[in-house]
Amino acid sequence: MLLSDEGASVIARLEYHGAHPGLHAHSHCERSGLENGPSSIADLVRVPGSAGSHRRVVAYTEQGFWQKSLVFFRMHEPKGPLI
Repeated sequence: MLLSDEGASVIARLEYHGAHPGLHAHSHCERSGLENGPSSIADLVRVPGSAGSHRRVVAYTEQGFWQKSLVFFRMHEPKGPLI
């Protein structure tokens, strides 16, 4: 999320869940980071798309998903795990 004086705006979100399987991100290049509030999370584009052979069945633990998220968002944990 991007925080500003006007509020918070979703830039991207990383997901892995049963409703539409496969590790994937949602973002929208033309609006992400510009639109504040709850509407900033709506109608984000899924990358990669929901069809295709990119889907992989993996049983992520909370820590495993957290580690994958850190790599995806190019972050690090200087003080150790948050969860």
